[in-house]
Amino acid sequence: MATRRSRSSAPYGRQVFVNCPYDEAYLPLLRVLVFTIHACGFRARLAVEEINSAKPRLQRIIDLIRECKLGIHDLSRVQSNDDGELPRFNMPFECGVFVGAETFGDVRQRKKAFLLLEAEAHRHQKTLSDAAGLDPRLHHNRPDTLVACVRDFLAGHITPRPLGSAHLISLYGEFEAAYPSLAEMFGHEASQLRQLETFADWRWIVADWLAERAARG
Repeated sequence: MATRRSRSSAPYGRQVFVNCPYDEAYLPLLRVLVFTIHACGFRARLAVEEINSAKPRLQRIIDLIRECKLGIHDLSRVQSNDDGELPRFNMPFECGVFVGAETFGDVRQRKKAFLLLEAEAHRHQKTLSDAAGLDPRLHHNRPDTLVACVRDFLAGHITPRPLGSAHLISLYGEFEAAYPSLAEMFGHEASQLRQLETFADWRWIVADWLAERAARG
């Protein structure tokens, strides 16, 4: 089964850097987001895909950004939720690195494009005022809305245009129904791959299932 995973490789123009929260509450949205990227014919690239203690996290982020023409930056979790909790700066910081690569990089890097996501209207004007002139798409923490946001962004970067969002949502439901047997096929327990630590394996299963389905027509 491991040899089938080579299908997930993609050229520069199909690589999408995903900058989002990595916590249990966001995982359902993250799974929908990554599935949509792959179902549209692209490859999602995430910081959690590689475990390498010898390389600093920032360098891994920079390497990923360098390899991706497109970026999706979800700024919906930058605020603190509890008293005494500090806000999270990773997402706006990584967004800034991406914009820096687009602005100051070589010819290929200057062709980058990105999508900003938020859950609430106008909040980014307070949490990231430098981006006040930009227009994030709002997903309202709804998986179906997130699918539409991501699909519409990616549709401008591939020909022919991908399936509509309603079909993609249905396709994700089909994958979820098949998922337990797929996990077992790859030698995992389904519950194990619901965790952030094993997200890279879950992504590989998504890519393989989509490739198999496309091959069947």
